[in-house]
Amino acid sequence: MIKNLSKIILVLAVISGCSDSCFLPESPERIKGVPYFRDTVWGMTIEQVEAAEKESKASWSSTHNVTYTDVEVYGFMTQSIWYYFDDDKKLNGASCNFASWLIDDYNAAFGTLKEILTQMYGDDYEEHYYERELHDGNTDYTYSVSWDKQGTNIQLTLSCIVDFGGQSQWFGLVINYTAK
Repeated sequence: MIKNLSKIILVLAVISGCSDSCFLPESPERIKGVPYFRDTVWGMTIEQVEAAEKESKASWSSTHNVTYTDVEVYGFMTQSIWYYFDDDKKLNGASCNFASWLIDDYNAAFGTLKEILTQMYGDDYEEHYYERELHDGNTDYTYSVSWDKQGTNIQLTLSCIVDFGGQSQWFGLVINYTAK
């Protein structure tokens, strides 16, 4: 009985101490609006990015892209993470596509990610909402929030395609980091 109680207390202590710190970077200077993505910075080589992704193995690589699959970012599993390189083979962008089949509530996931990114980059973001009719009669709805920080655009986007009967056909949840 006492063993079980101590296990429960330990789990509660870990959970209560976790709050936002489980998702935010350990380095305090990164919380002050300095853009980064998973310990990478603009100008890194493919080899340096691969070294930064120490716990993950690239599933695909080319001259201009490196892809990782099934990686956790901010508490959510991803379908893929793409790193983009310029003609000089230097890092100049990244995108994180969240695994749609593992997210039950896209609006809640978007809200959580927006909150985490706002803590990291500040509340001086721009919001955009787009609605457009597609040629097949479906409607594409897109809501995005973006930050411009120190030569980087960070954009969180939630997209949904709804058919003419009102049924959601596809969801997408993506974070893009782009060098300006």
